Amino acid sequence: MKFFESTCQNYAQLYQSLGWSVFPIRRGTKSPAITTWKPLQTEALDASQIRQLPWEGVGIVTGRVSGLVVIDVDTASPNEKVRAFLAELPGTATVETTKGFHFYFHLSDRSTFIPSRTGFLPGVDIRGEGGYVVAPPSIHPSGEMYVWAADHTLDDGVSVLPQRILEKLQETPPPLSVTHGADAIHDVHGPLPAGAPEGMRNTRETQIAGAWLARTDESEWESVVWPRIVEWGKTCTPPIVGGEDLKHLRQTFLSIARRERVRRGDIKKIEDRIKKNRDIFFEKDRLQHEAQTHSVTSFDLRGLLENTSLKEIPPTIPGLLPAGVVLLIGKPKLGKSRLALQYGLAVSAGKRVFRSLNAQMLRCSSPAIRGKVLYLALEDAPLRVRSRAQELMKNMSITPEEVDVDVFCEWDSPIGGGLSRLRHFVQEGKYRLIIIDTLAAFFQNSAKNKGNAFTQDYDMLRPMLEMMRGQEQTLLVITHARKDQFGMNDPFDSVAGTLGYSAVADTVSVMYETRQNKRAKPKPFLALRGRDIDERTYPLAADGLTWEVADQEHDD
Repeated sequence: MKFFESTCQNYAQLYQSLGWSVFPIRRGTKSPAITTWKPLQTEALDASQIRQLPWEGVGIVTGRVSGLVVIDVDTASPNEKVRAFLAELPGTATVETTKGFHFYFHLSDRSTFIPSRTGFLPGVDIRGEGGYVVAPPSIHPSGEMYVWAADHTLDDGVSVLPQRILEKLQETPPPLSVTHGADAIHDVHGPLPAGAPEGMRNTRETQIAGAWLARTDESEWESVVWPRIVEWGKTCTPPIVGGEDLKHLRQTFLSIARRERVRRGDIKKIEDRIKKNRDIFFEKDRLQHEAQTHSVTSFDLRGLLENTSLKEIPPTIPGLLPAGVVLLIGKPKLGKSRLALQYGLAVSAGKRVFRSLNAQMLRCSSPAIRGKVLYLALEDAPLRVRSRAQELMKNMSITPEEVDVDVFCEWDSPIGGGLSRLRHFVQEGKYRLIIIDTLAAFFQNSAKNKGNAFTQDYDMLRPMLEMMRGQEQTLLVITHARKDQFGMNDPFDSVAGTLGYSAVADTVSVMYETRQNKRAKPKPFLALRGRDIDERTYPLAADGLTWEVADQEHDD
């Protein structure tokens, strides 16, 4: 089972343990991945049934079966009435969506009936009886991942729906009318719109088919939308039950479906461009959201100099790994993956990376700050990682009990939620060191933005720099050196592609080899240059799989 599918199943089991009814969602959609979810409105899956299903996303059934009501706010600009309503809500577990939030509430009495309602307020829907929500860590059709809000996670608890709010949700909605019928037909899973009288059927069937098809995945048009339209037709006057009337209804449905396919085709190029790069590049609305939700303090220079609350961020490994984004560059098979794992083990155990006398003389033998490590070994199999770690641990005098490293040999691409998940881990602060081995494997086939080579490379790493800004952790990213690096005066020119990579990183470290002549044995070196580290070059020597500082410093 792939990492993402396993994660979704784990979340499903967590939600089931809370007494919620869950079912799988198709990846990147809001559609169920099972034939029907209706039976789950009265009886939830058990743990063994959850383990037998494939999970690419998680849906939670709302209403009495889960004792759960979710207030779905899908607007970035709520009006005054909506803001007043939201101000009445107590703090509760909250999910961040692409344009708003899902506020989760328990029902104090699971037998309480709260109907699902579309358009309860402008941009606010109620997910209650007969409804469901897509839950973390599912992927939204836009490519974004549903996540629990940092300040209102599931661990913070789901509040009980206050009585005053419950009473508002139970109020009878205004009667449906032909004039305002569009507001009543947005949700194909909701109550049926009122049947049309004779003379109005053609107009109403066009409205209903257009609204439902526009808001539903094409895979559900025949299995969900068409049966609902037939069901609606039976409520008309006279009812549409067969013959020419039903044939006409079918022709209308097919005509609207063709028109909807054309409409989607017209915007497909725009959607594809957004989806391909949504997780790679920060969009304007994300930056605006962060600017609105994060407190920013400004200083004049004198105030900045006098401000004693600003503290220096200590390096993860003194002399080697400052906080922020660190690039580790080297040609293939030189040993950069071994060095990265050596860093990871040292941080995990709070030990020194290099222990030789020369390392002490060159000020790179201090112990690492101890912390948990995330290692994305995307070009290695688990067996290779294990054997490499065993040899390094032996040479570094590290016991298995001291190791606290989470290893993943598979990871979702940035456009598949991989970057969003990495950002979530950084915000949690769970890991002191995160290692990506390698950058090419992490981005897989993600398309680069148009522009010159420098801009392309800069923009690929820019989201990582943004997510690490102000953090105490280190993100170590391994990438390849250029094949024509030999003979270069500056080892930093060997960075793959252009100088765009090294321009965006906080620190660049390059592993390279030099020879005195063609017959001489190559000597390895590690050169470092960065914003928060003195520029240094360390001579290296291999002790089995372990790197150590050699007895002479490279002289440029």
